[in-house]
This record gives sequence, C-alpha cells and structure tokens, in this order.
Amino acid sequence: AGPSREEARKSLGLDSTALVLGTVARVTPLKGFDDALNAIAGMVREFPNLVYLVVGDGVGLEETKTLAAQLGIAERVRFVGYQSDIAPYLAAMDLFLFPSLKEAMGIALVEAMAAGLPTVATDIGGIPEVLGSNCGLMVPVRSPQRLAEASASLLRDTSLRASMA
Repeated sequence: AGPSREEARKSLGLDSTALVLGTVARVTPLKGFDDALNAIAGMVREFPNLVYLVVGDGVGLEETKTLAAQLGIAERVRFVGYQSDIAPYLAAMDLFLFPSLKEAMGIALVEAMAAGLPTVATDIGGIPEVLGSNCGLMVPVRSPQRLAEASASLLRDTSLRASMA
C-alpha cells in the first residue's frame, strides 16, 4: 500500500486540516487547468484552507502559473512538476479534478479512482464510461462555475465523498 494521508501530507508539507484538490496531467491548454483555477478562485472564500496540487509539467506551465497569480490564488496552488511516483500526491488529496477538454480515456483518472479518490471530471470522450456514477461527479466541458459547484458539494458532504471512494 502507498503512504497514508497523514504521511503523504507531512512529506509534502501540507497541513493535515487543508482541503486538498489536485490534478495529475500534462500542463497543456487541452487539460483545462484554466477552468480548474477559475473554479478554485470561486471556492476560496467558502473554503479558506483549500489547496490545489498541480502534478505535471508541460508547455502551459508558465501560463498556468501566471493565471493563478492573476486570480489571486498563487499561494493556494502548488505546482510540483512531473512526478514519476504520483502515489503520495494522490494519497494527500481529498478530491481529484479532471477538467480536460478532450480525452479518450485518462490514465490519471483511472489511477485516482484506484486510489479511492472522489473525482469531478468533464463529461467528454471516454470519461463517463470510466467514471461511472458512483465514483464522482461529471460537469460540462469549459464550465468553471459547475466545476466549482460540484467540487464544493463534495467538500461540504464528507459522507458523499466517502461513498465515492
């Protein structure tokens, strides 16, 4: 088994009381990180202890960092780069965001589900088949508002979150 949630958070320097959302993906425009950041920006007032982990790198990294700063959430977003072992990062998360604009299948999504993470993902490509209805919530592509609403509903409802794990 991988690291426990506490161990993972300690090793990553994350507060044990933080609400940790994360995405594991190449940082490219098609992965929807701009939508995720806009969603996070809309949630920080209700969830002051929110942290968003971005695990991956790619051509859109600098642009994504700039957007986080422009939205005033740079201190809430942790860019940890590409990681060959994502287990500790998944273990540290409360919720997996998969806001992709184009996706056949999504290996990271399968890994997150295998790690027992409830997921909010876009309703596109093979994602609905992979996710099913009991592992997470689906939202329309390019809808940061719906992404925020779905994420917030899972963060508020720990029993619903647990039932999807």
